[in-house]
Amino acid sequence: AQGCTARVYYPVVVNPNPTPSISGPSTICANQNYVYTTPNNAPASSYLWTISSNTAGASIVSGANSAAVTVTATTAGGSFDLSVTETIIATSCATTVTKTGISVVASPSPSISRVTPAGPLGQACVGQTITYQTPNVAGHTYQWSVTGGGSIVGASTNNSVQIQWSASGTQTITLVETQGSCSTTVTQQVNVVAQPSPSISGNMAPCSGTDFSYTYQTANNAGSTYSWSLATGVNAIGPTTNAAVTVYFSNSTLDQVSRSLSVTETNSANCSNSASLNVTVTSTPQPVITGTSTVCPGQSINYSLTGGSILPPSTTYNWSVTGGTITGANTANNVTIQWTTSGSQTITLVAANGSCSKTVSYNVTVQ
Repeated sequence: AQGCTARVYYPVVVNPNPTPSISGPSTICANQNYVYTTPNNAPASSYLWTISSNTAGASIVSGANSAAVTVTATTAGGSFDLSVTETIIATSCATTVTKTGISVVASPSPSISRVTPAGPLGQACVGQTITYQTPNVAGHTYQWSVTGGGSIVGASTNNSVQIQWSASGTQTITLVETQGSCSTTVTQQVNVVAQPSPSISGNMAPCSGTDFSYTYQTANNAGSTYSWSLATGVNAIGPTTNAAVTVYFSNSTLDQVSRSLSVTETNSANCSNSASLNVTVTSTPQPVITGTSTVCPGQSINYSLTGGSILPPSTTYNWSVTGGTITGANTANNVTIQWTTSGSQTITLVAANGSCSKTVSYNVTVQ
């Protein structure tokens, strides 16, 4: 018998593999985000991104299961491989491709500081011109900008910049520092406030002497500090570092003298302004009575004022007495008294210069 051959056919379907490819930079800047993509065949395909051979501190930020992935790396000088596996869901056919040796270079690291005038970085006053800077790194370029409440004076492309603040409110300084293809942007918010504007109020026609004290003040603004400066003849009672100060004025032999005091207000942005006030001080007489203090009834004794008295030219006098009688005028700078009653008696003098007066007493024993 001749040999017989039988053929059996079995159908096999050969499905195509996916053909992913990775698009994205081969060099990236440290601490910045980059997007890598592969052709998007979803929902027919699924994706899985992975990182290997990682000496750059690389990590996936988002999109590990999509056609686009965001990655970042922290270590300049390192590198990493980035792979994507595309799987056709219907057939489970999968292909992995890898982008190898993605290198990481250093990014600039700017930091904004305030140079002159001294003060808090995040504060400024309307009308101030302030210099800001970032460290100067060879080979780096700089670009400064500022929101509408300020304007740049001079160049905006150096590592330092001058900004003149023109409007109050929260303003923003922006700095972009670039090295090659790597740029870093930082911002600094600045709270711009009005300049302090102190104004002193208080008695404009005070009397001299420790019997009289006066309070002068300016508006007490939150965040501000105050420093009072008192001219000769103006003496503080208590602190001089508040919005108000209490003082007395030294005596003078003149009818009136001019005295001044000033206050400097420094606000939260370290901006200072001063205000002054001149007042006309009426000199209060300071009489000191002298004369015999032990007398006999019937004696007539003259009492006057010692050389230690302070008596402005316009001083007026008004004498009174107990246990005796004033003989003659009681409105001169001395008085004659005839003593009539035994015991402890009192001479009283009111010496006045306009509305400023001083009352003194002198005790006399009549025996």
